[in-house]
Amino acid sequence: FDEPATMPEFIYGDTADLAAPETNVRSSGISCYVSLGQPYVLDGFGVYDTYGSGSIEIYDAHTDTLLWSSDLGSYMAKSLCPADPSAPTDLLYIVKGGGDLNELALYGYPAPEADENAGAAALLRWLLTKDTNLNAPAAADINGDGILDSRDLTLLKRKLKN
Repeated sequence: FDEPATMPEFIYGDTADLAAPETNVRSSGISCYVSLGQPYVLDGFGVYDTYGSGSIEIYDAHTDTLLWSSDLGSYMAKSLCPADPSAPTDLLYIVKGGGDLNELALYGYPAPEADENAGAAALLRWLLTKDTNLNAPAAADINGDGILDSRDLTLLKRKLKN
């Protein structure tokens, strides 16, 4: 298999109490929600595809933001796909269209606190010039209103001070 030289960290879950999984998902049009238990930043996906048909789409279930998609155009293939780091999320919505799927792997890391993800200085530069790229804008939205503004900067400064 062709694999990238480096891959992000694999997210492991506690599966001790789960029954042994089926080898394949053999139904078309399956959609499901996956709770990660805590916020993660996702930066890679892995698919082990049996028949190379159908498609897969993974969304942040809170924002309906598409995180990754694939047409699974291969036969008996393993596809490891690094991705740009996502905004922190703890809930995914997965849509599998047709075909079998043996395994889906998520890569990432636990989301750092908002003050580590989008520091006060970076947020201030962004508010003043709008030309600074924030590492994770969703993490800088401290009050959760979907708008980055001076209220978020004030709350972030308070959080850093405490």
